[in-house]
Amino acid sequence: REEYGFLMDLYNDLRADSIRLKTVLVGQPSLQSDQKELRGCKQIKARFMPRWLHMRGVYDKDHLDRILRAIDDETEFPENSGCTYTSFFVPNAFEGGFKLRNQLGPLWDALKNARRECNLGESNDFTMQTIMEFLTDVLREIAHTDSPDLVTGDAVLREFARLAVQGQIDDELETVQ
Repeated sequence: REEYGFLMDLYNDLRADSIRLKTVLVGQPSLQSDQKELRGCKQIKARFMPRWLHMRGVYDKDHLDRILRAIDDETEFPENSGCTYTSFFVPNAFEGGFKLRNQLGPLWDALKNARRECNLGESNDFTMQTIMEFLTDVLREIAHTDSPDLVTGDAVLREFARLAVQGQIDDELETVQ
C-alpha cells in the first residue's frame, strides 16, 4: 500500500540521519486486514505492526460515569466559552442541577438494551464515537425542552441508543468490506 511505502521511505531517511522512528498505528479493525494484505512485506510488518494491542472502548458503567463527569464538569464547549458540554446544550436544566451523570443508570441501560436489540449479545464494548454520538444526540433532543426541572425520557434514550449502536455496527461493517 502506498502509505506504507511512504513510511518506509521516511523510516529509511531518518535512520540514515541516526534518528529512530517509532510509530503507533491506531485505528479500526481494517488495520488487521492491512496486515494480512502485507503478508510478503515482512519489513513493513516488523517496523510498523510488530505488536497488536486491543484497546477496549467504553466497557462498563464506571467508565461511562467518568465520561459523564467530564462532560458535565470538565469539558469546555465551545472552546474558550466557559460552558461545559452539558451546560451549553441545556443551560436552564444545568442551572437547576441537571447532570448527565445523574442519568447514568438509564443511559447505560439504554445502551446495553440497544446492543441486545441489535443482536450483539451481552458484550458491553462501545466505541467512544458511539458514546459521544449517543450523548450529543440526547443533549440536542432534550435542548428543545430545556427547563430547570428537565427530565430525560426513556423513549428518547432508547431511540438514540439504538441509532448510535446501529451506527457502530455500520462503521464496523464498512471497515470489514
